[in-house]
Amino acid sequence: MKPIKSARGIDEHQLASFLRGVELLNGLSTEDLVRVAQTCQIVRFRRAERIFTASQPGACLYVVMSGRVKIFGSSTQGRSKTFAYLEPGDFFGEMSLIDEEVRSASASALEDSVLIMLKSDDYRKLMLSRPAIALAVLKTLSTRLRKANKEIEALSFNNVLGRIAQILLDLSERYGKKTDEGIQISMTLSHKELAEMAGTAREVISRVISRFRRMDCIRFADNKLTITDREKLKSWVF
Repeated sequence: MKPIKSARGIDEHQLASFLRGVELLNGLSTEDLVRVAQTCQIVRFRRAERIFTASQPGACLYVVMSGRVKIFGSSTQGRSKTFAYLEPGDFFGEMSLIDEEVRSASASALEDSVLIMLKSDDYRKLMLSRPAIALAVLKTLSTRLRKANKEIEALSFNNVLGRIAQILLDLSERYGKKTDEGIQISMTLSHKELAEMAGTAREVISRVISRFRRMDCIRFADNKLTITDREKLKSWVF
C-alpha cells in the first residue's frame, strides 16, 4: 500500500467533486466536502494486494475512486465466499467505525485500485455534526442486511441452480446494460469469481453455466455474461 496525501496527489476540489457522488456523504455542502477532502488520504493498491484482513482492527473506511475491490470471507478449510464486488463510488469498512469491533471480512484489490481513506476519528466527528451522514450509513447497513437475509433465504430454499440464477439476476440489476442480445453484465466474471459468490466449487459453476446456455437463458464469452431470457432464469429461483 502506498498512501499519498490528497494535497500531493489529487486536487482537494477535484476530490470533493468526486465525493459529492458518494452516497455515504449525501447532504454535505461544498465547504464540508472540501473539509472532508482535506482530512482524507489517497491510497493505492496493486492487483491482488490485500487491503485488510478479517479480525484486524478497523481504524478507517474506504471509498473506491478507481479500480475494483472484492469483499470476502475465508473458512478454516481454505474456501472463500465473496460478499461483494465494489467499483468506483462504492465504500466499505464502515461497520468497524460504528461498533469499534474488528473487521468482519477481508478486502483485496481485483485490479490496480485507488482508494480514498477516511480515519475513524474524522468520520465520527462528521456523523456527530451532520445527522444526514449517520442516516446514510444506516441506510447502507440496512440495504446490506437485506441482501444478507436474501442470501440466507437462497441458501435455505434454493438448490445450486437457483442460487446461481439469483446471483446473475442481482448482478444484472446493478451492472446490467441493455444490448440487442439481452442484458449484459458490464463487469468481467470468471467461473472462479462466480463460484466464490455462490459458495460452491468452480466445477459446479461450469456445469450450471453450461446448462443455462443450453436453455438459452444466458450467453457467456470472454468473461462477459449476457442474460438473454430473464424470465426463464427467474423460474429457477424459489
